[in-house]
Amino acid sequence: MPTIVGRDPDTGDLGIAVETRTLAAGAFTPWARAGVGAIAVTGIEEAIYGRHGLDLLAAGQPPRQVAETLTKADPRAGWRQIALVDAHGRSHIFTGNQLVKSFSYRGLNFPDLAVTGQSDLGEGILNLMADTFQHTTGRLWIRLMAALRAGQHMVGDTREAQQHSAALLVVRQGGGYGGYDDRLIDLRIDDDPRPVEKLDELLETHAGQFLPCEPDDLTSVDTDLARAIQARLAALGDYHGWIAGTYDTPTRTALERFAARENLEQLLRTDNQLDRRIIVRLGLIDMWRMRAVMRQGEPSLARTAGSPVRDDQRP
Repeated sequence: MPTIVGRDPDTGDLGIAVETRTLAAGAFTPWARAGVGAIAVTGIEEAIYGRHGLDLLAAGQPPRQVAETLTKADPRAGWRQIALVDAHGRSHIFTGNQLVKSFSYRGLNFPDLAVTGQSDLGEGILNLMADTFQHTTGRLWIRLMAALRAGQHMVGDTREAQQHSAALLVVRQGGGYGGYDDRLIDLRIDDDPRPVEKLDELLETHAGQFLPCEPDDLTSVDTDLARAIQARLAALGDYHGWIAGTYDTPTRTALERFAARENLEQLLRTDNQLDRRIIVRLGLIDMWRMRAVMRQGEPSLARTAGSPVRDDQRP
């Protein structure tokens, strides 16, 4: 049952990825709060460890002290495992002695990172997870999932089915839907024989609708693109004005109707920029290709524009 807790020092994002034999691990294991920290509770889970632990981190206690506070008065501390990373990148792991003796629970921690799991092969798989996280590029959720995939076949679980559920939680201040909370990503596979693979698929779908776009995924709406958008929206019944190539209020209103219907409303902007994912969903990918080629300064526009591109790949 690999678990990884991580922090992105560039964005401040905090997150947890976990896969386990237990049903619905996402309901018990990951706890995180933007600007505070992330805590994974494994072994015999205790929900108060997550809630109270985050409160202690918010009060300024370092991860080691938080773990000591949580376990000091717990008669079942020997059956608990806690992995913590705070908003400053400090990390700590507590593993109860009963888990070590009976089930080979282990853990490793580094700045911005803590990994835990159950393995009778020693720390090799945990080191692989840590190395994968540290050397994978991209946003925090990409690195967490890469590390989870590296550790998902961890040996040591004595139960017949070694995979059952998986979860990914990433928090960012104002990162939730509509900016009302900090849950940038909160995805769970509760009961599946291939939970990590299914979680990857779910993350791809989520990224296509909700995650903030990268700068390279934006393009300015010029006259040609505005005209194409108006024509497409008119064909869909959302736009009823002139096909004049002006990115005006009626056009934006029609685009809002389309985006709401396609669950893309989170991607709309108030400036003159448009997200690639909206352009793709409108069926205007050729226009996006042309602009992407022009930005890259490729010498042969016609040749490159016709080359295969994974347009469905999410950021």
